Parts: sequence; C-alpha cells; structure tokens
Amino acid sequence: MTGQHTASLSDENRTKAMEYFDEYAVKEAQVWTKFHQYWLSQDIPLLLIRYEDLYRQTDKVMERTLQFVLEVKRMGTFFEERVDRCIREQQKIESLGSYKPRSAGIGKSYKKYNPDTIERMKTPEMIQVMKKLGYGFMLENPVEKWSEMPPLKGYATEMVKGDKFAD
Repeated sequence: MTGQHTASLSDENRTKAMEYFDEYAVKEAQVWTKFHQYWLSQDIPLLLIRYEDLYRQTDKVMERTLQFVLEVKRMGTFFEERVDRCIREQQKIESLGSYKPRSAGIGKSYKKYNPDTIERMKTPEMIQVMKKLGYGFMLENPVEKWSEMPPLKGYATEMVKGDKFAD
C-alpha cells in the first residue's frame, strides 16, 4: 500500500483500508502458523531464533547462530571479534542514511490492530505454535511488558526430533 518496505501506512489510509487489512492480518496469521507447523515437523536440524532476542542481544544471537551453522560448541575470540565488528559496522552504515528501516521495537505495531482481529488470529493452533516458539509470555502479559520477555536459553534453541509437533 505504501509501495516501499521502509515506509508506514498513514493513519488516513489505514482507516480506509481497515476492513481489508483486518482480513489480510487474520489470513497472514494462519499462514504464519502453518509455516511454523511445517518446519517444526521436519526431521532436519533447526535453530529457533526470535526477533525479540535478535533485537535485544544481536551479538549473542549471532554467535549462537554461527555455532549452529558451523557445528561447533565454542566459538572462541576469533568469531566473537568478527561479530562485534559486523555489528559496529552495521551501525555506521545505518548512520549514513543509505538504508533506513522503520524504527524497530517489541510490540510497537500491536496498537494498530483491532482487538477483535487479534482475537480472531488466536486460533488454538497458533497458540500452540507460539508456546512452542517461546512466546507464551506474550500470550500471558500485556504488550507493555513484552520487552521484559526472557530470552531463549542460549539466545537460540536447537530444535531436536522430540520437540517436533505431532502430526
């Protein structure tokens, strides 16, 4: 609706499109649920990384991701230094203004959703997936507390065969 991925919809256009947006949001929640059910049912190595952990502890999540991809238990300073450097350089690049994503945060867009739409999104299947992915905290707490959600153990969780969804 904006024609670009770095812009937000104006309040005026949001109001005009509310009915369509609500239906779209409910369908996207269903797609999100099915997507995660599918991948969590596969018999392949998976590493669960949550946006909220990546947003708050980028370095720790990136180190854990590298451990998983490289199949090593300990990274050592070689990779820690490179992760730190990449994060610092990314901050410098963003300050140049060549690419400015919308402001990030945990739960910032929640207030833009109609409460009835949110309730329609919360199917039993979605709730099951959310809990499986460590989002039970969000189901049990108001949006103002979401930033207090504890990180995943080790800042990412390796999903093993016993953790998979039953068919």
